[in-house]
Amino acid sequence: MLDGKVAAPVRVGMATAIPAGSQAAITVVPGFYSEENSGNKRRQVENAVKLSAVIVGGVKYNVVTSSIKLIPPTAAGLDAEVGFVLIEPLDIQE
Repeated sequence: MLDGKVAAPVRVGMATAIPAGSQAAITVVPGFYSEENSGNKRRQVENAVKLSAVIVGGVKYNVVTSSIKLIPPTAAGLDAEVGFVLIEPLDIQE
């Protein structure tokens, strides 16, 4: 599991459901197969990541999100912003 932070606030209407800077837990999903490789249709194993939890107001909320292909770190560093799509509803209590 990787640690991360929410880069931009998540809003519902005018209310902020998840503030920017909230802690996030990111799970690595190992080994799905990709058929893409410069048109060669060669199979290769790729990893993906998904958001698995956020902490809001000191409370941990487990979430179910889409997976995103894991891109190796670049020379620019390990920090990267990615977007996840929430698959199941999330009820955050104030």
